[in-house]
Amino acid sequence: MFLDPFGLQLSHTDMREIAATRAADVWLLVPTGMALSRLAPRRKEPSDKFKSALTRFFGSEDWRERFYSATREDMFGRSAVERHVSIDAISAYVLEWMQAIFGPGAYSRGLSLRPTRRKAEQYLLVFACANRRPGAFELAHRIAGRLIDNAEGRNPARGSRQA
Repeated sequence: MFLDPFGLQLSHTDMREIAATRAADVWLLVPTGMALSRLAPRRKEPSDKFKSALTRFFGSEDWRERFYSATREDMFGRSAVERHVSIDAISAYVLEWMQAIFGPGAYSRGLSLRPTRRKAEQYLLVFACANRRPGAFELAHRIAGRLIDNAEGRNPARGSRQA
């Protein structure tokens, strides 16, 4: 199954239901740079709408502790929140989130999608196998790993990019 949700319209509950089938392989396109990083302001709390969307997507408010800290004081002495994570840290959190849902079926790395090598990541393509039998998810992981390696140009023996 390939999921490309608009923004953060996919919920944690949806992903749990897919994992509960124990029958689906899932490729999920997560808008790490397009939504998670871009809409999460650096120097203030996100809007209530965005906070609600993140909580619905991740299934808890744990993202607040991972993404923000109350370390900065404004010129009036009030404590202000500040985002302290990079897109890479957000992507790592997404992979942990998949692991929490799919257990050993979640593949340990994703494919970072960016317009050019020098630009910031816009999406992270992640994979999970809902089937918990070791033989099933090990085979699925080998296939996912090869696909990710080929897309990154890491596997010259199979399908390397031409210059």
